[in-house]
Amino acid sequence: MSPVLIDLDARPALSGPRYLDAEVRPNSSLSQTGFLIVMGVVITVSFFAGLLFLSLGAWPVIGFFGLDVLLVAWAFHANYKAGMRQTERVRVTGEAVHVERRCARGAVRHFGVSPHFARVELQADEDGKGSVDLVAGGKRLALAVSLA
Repeated sequence: MSPVLIDLDARPALSGPRYLDAEVRPNSSLSQTGFLIVMGVVITVSFFAGLLFLSLGAWPVIGFFGLDVLLVAWAFHANYKAGMRQTERVRVTGEAVHVERRCARGAVRHFGVSPHFARVELQADEDGKGSVDLVAGGKRLALAVSLA
């Protein structure tokens, strides 16, 4: 493997014992309970707004409020599924450090470097947030970042 962090065309065959095999997925910012609360609020507001328009004689508007509820639910579902398809896998063996990134649309990129020339840098801000970078040969690869 090269002393420089390189973008590989395909996943290399890793042999020998694995010292690290970790998969990272994006954090889901909305829990199941949070989703139910948000959808409950959207449904309640749409229902009462629909009743208001019904009392004013504009009954066709009720269908659009129902459509809005369906579209909001679909948007949350699509966002959740896209986040679950997004992964980053880091494998470390005695011969190579391999990073495989899979974006939500299915595209896969592979990065590799010899573990003898790689170093991991942790950079922390004063507010407690930070980043982890894999550095080799003057090149830097940020780990666990948004893959979209």
